[in-house]
Amino acid sequence: AYNLAALEYGRELLGPDDLDAAMPRLVRDGCVDFAQCSPTIQRQIVLRCVRDPAAAAEILERNPPLRLAEPTTVSTQAEVIARNRDRITAQYGLEAFGRRLLRVYERLATAPVETVVAAPPRAQVVLDRFLRLERVYPVRFATD
Repeated sequence: AYNLAALEYGRELLGPDDLDAAMPRLVRDGCVDFAQCSPTIQRQIVLRCVRDPAAAAEILERNPPLRLAEPTTVSTQAEVIARNRDRITAQYGLEAFGRRLLRVYERLATAPVETVVAAPPRAQVVLDRFLRLERVYPVRFATD
């Protein structure tokens, strides 16, 4: 995923040695943030937890806040899924996106016209910090 981001921004790709050297920055308490796993690995983790209650219990033990979201019955699971779907649709659905985009266009249409200037002198520094390996979350670049 990092190399996909690097390609998009015209940056140098990381080789296997670079990735190996970066691993200690990604591992905390013997774990890697789920969000930093590729979508394929995320699916594997979820499937393993579905099939292996001991694996699911270990993840819950390492991540106590997850217990707050843990449904207890099938009907509860359906209710949680429906509620989350409705919230996501309300916040990020096409209508919500359209409203936000319209507000942006309205602000642009009424903003004074200015001369475009070159990128800020520290633009490369900002990009370098944005593209630090530990800040890249594969799901942002996933195509599967």
